[in-house]
Amino acid sequence: MSYINALIKNLPESNDKYDTSDTDSEVDIEVKTTRNNFNKNEKFESLLEAQSQLISKCLPSNRIDSVIKNSLDNKNWRGIRLSLNIDQDNIFIERNNKKYSFSKRKFLENKVFKYNLIKSFTNKYGNNIWIKVYKDNEKFKIFVCRNKNIK
Repeated sequence: MSYINALIKNLPESNDKYDTSDTDSEVDIEVKTTRNNFNKNEKFESLLEAQSQLISKCLPSNRIDSVIKNSLDNKNWRGIRLSLNIDQDNIFIERNNKKYSFSKRKFLENKVFKYNLIKSFTNKYGNNIWIKVYKDNEKFKIFVCRNKNIK
């Protein structure tokens, strides 16, 4: 006796409420492709694009970039603090005639975004740099200094 037959045997007399089929071909399966999934994927791609735009804006300018590169060799360098301008808090991304808005403040408070920002700094300057993203009153700042553990 199979497992399904044993289950059917233990069902109450009126088994019209139960599906007793054991193969997928006997069951009608409806796969709904909703537009909602497409919109979620579209919004996620817009979110990633907004994050990459903000990361590129957070990286230092050419003048500060040269200061950081020249100072990394100095063992006594105390670091540099970069203030981020978030007066215009929203980043707008348009995709397929739909406009998405993302907050810079929420990105900078997110630990995954901070990790990606720090990773972009280390990709640019190497492993001998130490980065901290923090909030001072209502302004966000990035502290960049030499990693003292690496010689």
